[in-house]
Amino acid sequence: MKNYKAFLLLWTMIACMSLSVYSQNNGESLFDEISSDLLTQTQKRMYDKLRAKPKYVESRLVRIGSIAALQYRGAIPIRIPGRQGVLVAQVQQIEAIDEQNFRWIGKFNQVAGDLILIANDDEVFGHISVDDERYNLTSIGKRQSVLSRIDRSAFSETKCTLTGVQGERQSPIYNGSRTAGTSYIRILFLFTPEAQNALGGVNGVNQTASTAVAQINAAFNNSSVQHTTALLVGVEA
Repeated sequence: MKNYKAFLLLWTMIACMSLSVYSQNNGESLFDEISSDLLTQTQKRMYDKLRAKPKYVESRLVRIGSIAALQYRGAIPIRIPGRQGVLVAQVQQIEAIDEQNFRWIGKFNQVAGDLILIANDDEVFGHISVDDERYNLTSIGKRQSVLSRIDRSAFSETKCTLTGVQGERQSPIYNGSRTAGTSYIRILFLFTPEAQNALGGVNGVNQTASTAVAQINAAFNNSSVQHTTALLVGVEA
């Protein structure tokens, strides 16, 4: 059994390396950087608004390729603009109606990081973490998205602690015992007209909320929390 597991691990590593080498030689990637000349005036305004956000170091336009065409044994190649080499993400969770509507969550093989892709009527958005870098993927049209690198220094001053007033330890919110079973979490998010405008409309609000819920579910899965589902409801305040 140990020999079999070792063989399976070696075979998986060789398959992923083969995909990476093949993708580098053929220039294949889920993301292809494109020019803003291809955008409509509405898309250009959305792109400019994202580039102007102080929480982003940089933003680049990308065209999203076909996962069905690029995926090989559950892995897809990704070349992130501004970063050398091709990364390979291996699927961990997938839910799909068709190629225009799906949720794809995976982990990178060569580096520490996760890939979350969500498609809604062929508009693809999500989140990427690679080592210490974080990216938001915002859709501005069918298969056209903006990949924005997050300025993590903007969040470094905020720290979570177990104490409220310095030196005074707070009581736990919940002291009950945990039991095994299926947990269903319904999330209600409220958004103001100001938030709607800042996120580029209702579509931008839904993208942000859906990505956050996907990150929660991925965290549950990584923590071996089984059979937990987050259901999303949005209401304008």
